[in-house]
Amino acid sequence: KLHGTMELLTLLLLLVPLCSGTHVIPNTWRINSAVVQKDMHIQVHGNVVITPMGHLTLTNCILEIVSTQTESYEYQLNGKLTTTDTYIGGLLSKDTQCTRTQFQLNQGVWEVSNTTIQCSDGISFGLTLPRQPRPILKGTGLRQGPSPDAITMQNRGQVILSDSTFAFNLFLPVDLNLTNAVPLNLPAGKPFTDELGAPGSGWLLNLQKVTCPYWSVSVGPIAPLPRGKMPY
Repeated sequence: KLHGTMELLTLLLLLVPLCSGTHVIPNTWRINSAVVQKDMHIQVHGNVVITPMGHLTLTNCILEIVSTQTESYEYQLNGKLTTTDTYIGGLLSKDTQCTRTQFQLNQGVWEVSNTTIQCSDGISFGLTLPRQPRPILKGTGLRQGPSPDAITMQNRGQVILSDSTFAFNLFLPVDLNLTNAVPLNLPAGKPFTDELGAPGSGWLLNLQKVTCPYWSVSVGPIAPLPRGKMPY
């Protein structure tokens, strides 16, 4: 039993980035230009805001939002975020207790590579107009850490992921024309490859070998849809 415990601890140490030090930001961290961080443990006592001109690049880092209560602060993405071999989310204490935050992708792009989400109340997409660029989450190796919640497909959000493991919540408008209803075949717990969308919703989902531990559905406003078939 002791031998197995040591093997588990060794594996966890290999998975967690080896950071050279902890950098504390005492209030909101606003990214207005290109900022590159490597081998750092960063704790932010406020929001993390990436403006339309900002680009935050994290490599082999841990980025945690620190607050006294869940969802006091959040990640607000309006520019670009690039994360590689990085843990990102809310505060994970030494006794593995989470103070959760949330991710709001508004107009930007988040590119992930071997990225783990921790202590989160989910990743969601802000409302954009048709003439505005879609908020996009894309990449490979997105993973669930402690208390990660789910990616909520809503508004005009787009997700393009491969070789990842994450839960999804699908926002579906209600179709009053029940003759258009068709079943959704969404396997849980095994690699899944498909392109998904829902008429009347605007979001797009492109998955390549992505394992979803569970799927959930949120129902939108009741309105008839003039075209297309509505999956339930």
